[in-house]
Amino acid sequence: MTSDFVFSFSSEKLKEYVDDSPQAEYLIRYLADLKAKTCVLEAKYVDKDYLVDYQKFYSRSFDEETRFTKRNHFFVEEFSKTRFEESLENNDNDYLRKSYLGFVVIRPIKGSDRKRLIGMTLLKAYSDKKGSEKRVFIGSNYDVSLFGIPLSVSSLPFHVQDQGVSACATVALWTALHPLADTYGIPRLSPAEITELSTSFPSEYRNFPSSGQNWEQMINCVKSMDLDVETINVENIDDDDIILTAIKAYVKAELPLIGALKLTKENNPPEYHAVTISGYQCNNNGELTELYVHDDQIGLYSRVKPDGSFKHWKNEWNDSGHEVSLEKLLIPIYPKIRLPFARIYPRYLQIKERMVNDYGGDLDFELYLTTITKYKEFLLKSTLKEKCKILIKSLPRFLWVLRVYYEGNPRGDIVFDGTSIYPKPLTSVEFKA
Repeated sequence: MTSDFVFSFSSEKLKEYVDDSPQAEYLIRYLADLKAKTCVLEAKYVDKDYLVDYQKFYSRSFDEETRFTKRNHFFVEEFSKTRFEESLENNDNDYLRKSYLGFVVIRPIKGSDRKRLIGMTLLKAYSDKKGSEKRVFIGSNYDVSLFGIPLSVSSLPFHVQDQGVSACATVALWTALHPLADTYGIPRLSPAEITELSTSFPSEYRNFPSSGQNWEQMINCVKSMDLDVETINVENIDDDDIILTAIKAYVKAELPLIGALKLTKENNPPEYHAVTISGYQCNNNGELTELYVHDDQIGLYSRVKPDGSFKHWKNEWNDSGHEVSLEKLLIPIYPKIRLPFARIYPRYLQIKERMVNDYGGDLDFELYLTTITKYKEFLLKSTLKEKCKILIKSLPRFLWVLRVYYEGNPRGDIVFDGTSIYPKPLTSVEFKA
């Protein structure tokens, strides 16, 4: 352990550990936005994902790569090394738990630019509100142990591709599948294991070093883990509402969406890239104003604005002269959720149109996927008509909910059976004004 393992947050000091790659510089800016004040370094950390990748690939390389990583932890509160050591001595660590922002793992390997690569990263998302606008993020609670101190952070994991064992599609899958491990009982695989699973579907390219995956290989990976997939071909859709409704529906269900992007630059052939959509921002009317994506070439929770529509993105890729187009969406989903978005969405439009005609255009609408447990927990805290009758009603495990809002407040729900193969309404819920 280095003598200065506790130090004040500064870009200059942090670059000694995370280097100055574009992703590292983004992380430093992101942590500054989160008001990070203090860093604590684990100089010799065993990272499970890297250990598997090391065993499968790097241990057989001529270069003497170490098996150990470094892990940096970040806190909002300002404290000294002396105070931290006293906390360990006296088991006085409430201030650490309350001010914890998460960690960044630094792998001992370097990319083609000779910059150190960022591994497993868990950092707190932005706040849930930005002025009058609301933010919704996908995130699970992760328990973290720092020298025996129990800490916790709610986040969606981030990783940078290394091209030895994982290109962008692998990392997008790794991020999207990670929070589903606890929900659906699937294993948490390392990037190398995901590449192996994906490339069990034949391809003309080598498995390692990884040159990326095609769309069929990504689907093959998801299905090989006893999950199913929803796919939406955005390229052939003119209506932005389909894209935004799907994103809101699945993000609220805490199901990450993988976006297939087409990057075009003048006088260059198009490039293709995969990212994970990790959240969104909406105004009081529920209209999306911003997306958040985990992009291994940029960083976690990177912001995306619409360029006319959300089929075309404004983000950091534009700084290098690229135009960004969303072509496809892939959503890993549990097989027992049998009612796909493609079938519930037309029914949603029919009901929305009828209600606007009957009651006027002051209503707002939302469609989302949920579980019976989460839905009834929400209803339990709400003011409803016939509340007891609704709460004791038997419902399937998975539900599609069409919610109607008036002046920002929920007025009614139509609940559909998510385990049915067609849109089957089960019940309606009326909220008290």
